[in-house]
Amino acid sequence: MNADSRLLIDCRNVRKMFPDPAGVPFAAVDGVSFRLSSGEIVGLLGPDGAGKTTLIRLITGLMKPHEGSISVLNLDSVKKSRAIQSSIGYMPQKFGLYEDLTVRENMELYARMHGVSGQDREKRFRSLLSMTSLERFTGRLAGKLSGGMKQKLGLCCSLISSPPLILLDEPTVGVDPLSRRELWNILGQFSHEEGVGVLVSTSYMDESAYCNRTLIMYQGRLLVDALPADVIARAEGMCVTVQTPEKINTRQFQSRLASMPGIINATPQGGTVRIILPPDHPTRQKLEEYHPQPGSPDFSDGFMTLLAEQTDPAPEDIPVPEGKPLPEQAAEGDVVIRVTDLVRRFGNFT
Repeated sequence: MNADSRLLIDCRNVRKMFPDPAGVPFAAVDGVSFRLSSGEIVGLLGPDGAGKTTLIRLITGLMKPHEGSISVLNLDSVKKSRAIQSSIGYMPQKFGLYEDLTVRENMELYARMHGVSGQDREKRFRSLLSMTSLERFTGRLAGKLSGGMKQKLGLCCSLISSPPLILLDEPTVGVDPLSRRELWNILGQFSHEEGVGVLVSTSYMDESAYCNRTLIMYQGRLLVDALPADVIARAEGMCVTVQTPEKINTRQFQSRLASMPGIINATPQGGTVRIILPPDHPTRQKLEEYHPQPGSPDFSDGFMTLLAEQTDPAPEDIPVPEGKPLPEQAAEGDVVIRVTDLVRRFGNFT
């Protein structure tokens, strides 16, 4: 944290319990500690059920922790939950847009709820609509927007009051790749230009590239609080690509490789399989017949390496699928899909 930044979130040993289907309590969030300062974009990553949503709801004051403490904007999340909720921007997984109101009407509603009016409101509207490219759609009903446009409108509503901190719970789920990138660019602008602190949960590993820091959760625990580059470095020297042998399906080959001792992950890529394997593991010798080629690690490789440290090793006697004939392939050059003069309109929008 540099001298000009301000501490926005301070979580200390936070624990939240829930009963499982049998009524036995388990920790959805288990001893989590981290800090977030102004101007930072922090990614909260992990598989489904890792505890990301629960942690965000605890930070907003919508839930109370069973143990530990959370300070948001120097306010206690239990004693000052309403003050926190009125001071931050929060975008849950299912954001509360009113689908029978227009884009403009939704924004006006949120502006009134946060006490933003007059020239401040109009200036903020112009800035948000320009940044999200929604100027042309202010008269459209929210229910008629695409998935990406709905998320942009939700982001606009969360940012109307110029909050110092914004929490977003998986805002890019179900959103097309272009809109995903645009949403992250918008968050980057607010973080850089206005010093907004941003905490974003996501299951997309590639989105770590937009973050200053990443928090990786698994089964309620915070495994690492690190720079994306440090997570990638965990898989340095472990990535290898091998060629799928003839007369075997790549998926079958992937399954065969995944059953071999030491292999952390195996992913089909065209006619090859990308695997993660420690550089000094004996299984390396068994891969020589498949012409292994070294590869550069990415964030998902480091992530899988980290998760592998939390789980028991796979048994070595997993049955290998028998070879099956390849599915019938279309001849090279055959037309598989043809689209001609396709047009789709929504009102006056094509």
